Amino acid sequence: MLIALSVVFIGLQVYQMENEAAGLRTLLFVLLTTLYYVRVKNKRVFFFSFLITFTIAEILNFLSFFVDVPQLNDSDTMYYLVNSVYIIAYALLITQILSAMNVIEMVKKYPFHLLILIVLDVFCVVVVTNTAIGRLTYYAYFVELIYNAVIMILLTVTLINYLHREDKKAINLLIGAIFIFFS
Repeated sequence: MLIALSVVFIGLQVYQMENEAAGLRTLLFVLLTTLYYVRVKNKRVFFFSFLITFTIAEILNFLSFFVDVPQLNDSDTMYYLVNSVYIIAYALLITQILSAMNVIEMVKKYPFHLLILIVLDVFCVVVVTNTAIGRLTYYAYFVELIYNAVIMILLTVTLINYLHREDKKAINLLIGAIFIFFS
């Protein structure tokens, strides 16, 4: 059922039916989170927390199309709220991945990889965030900077995880992080 709904979602995106696609995307995450809760016996706390938090962000994002939320100081309250919840969700996912890794061992085993990745992370975050600097307020710029930094950290952590483990789960996490990065 999730696969069929995903195909419908892609169709809605192709035909630029944004509101319908956002609603279906929200439904997909609610169903995915419910499926994880019902089917997985040994739930990983941080991953389940990520699913719940991300689903809440999707629900809030969808509701923002229809609910008029009062703005504070000429700023879009829902923009800050939704992006903050996404940041928390991705931080929980990063925590899940790091909890399965021996970080000290990774630093010892991949010091040059990490150094290069950190330099690239900083460069990418600054370049990507600065592309919108003229259109953003100071606070929106700060939120975008944090959001982009968290996404780059997620990408780096999943890459190091893959280099260390080289298994199907690690490559799936890396591919997922790459998709998040380009979304």
